[in-house]
Amino acid sequence: MTYAYDRWMLVTALNLAVLCIVVAWVGERVRNAIRQGTAEAQERGLKRLGLMAETLNLRHAEGAEKLEVTGDNYLRHLEQLALDVTGASQGIDQVIRMGDSPCPHLVGLGERFQECVFALDPEAMVREGRVPRRVRWHPVNALSGDLFAVERLEAVYRLLALRYGVANPALPRRSSWYLAVVQAKGGKR
Repeated sequence: MTYAYDRWMLVTALNLAVLCIVVAWVGERVRNAIRQGTAEAQERGLKRLGLMAETLNLRHAEGAEKLEVTGDNYLRHLEQLALDVTGASQGIDQVIRMGDSPCPHLVGLGERFQECVFALDPEAMVREGRVPRRVRWHPVNALSGDLFAVERLEAVYRLLALRYGVANPALPRRSSWYLAVVQAKGGKR
């Protein structure tokens, strides 16, 4: 009696283990399919919004005026982008550094001494040690900001490239930049 009972318990436990593995495998496949579908839908949406922005810009001259970035208003554009993307005012009052290595990036200083890092490739910035790993990256694109968010950020980058001596002010065409807000380190300095 105990041998049959033990055997039945072992078979039941093995069946449950196999069932759990199959459910986990199917769940992972479904999750990956959802992720891929979401990424493809977002990319299609960004392309569609980019085409709409070009159409609007060609039809209305005032659309071009909104994109105009000058030495007087570039900080206002950066602050508006940070507000749109993070949902909180960062109070960017100056750009403290920028460059094209490891990827095009610029760093604005906020009112609480936090650094607002705008970059094309967040992984490269983390790999180079320019941004801590634990910092959250927010996409800056037509979905998170406005239709002209990327164009305004690229215009700011090109404007400041000459001022900061960036060797290569040319930018690859991307539908998204990324923003990380790095809080100031506490303690005595």
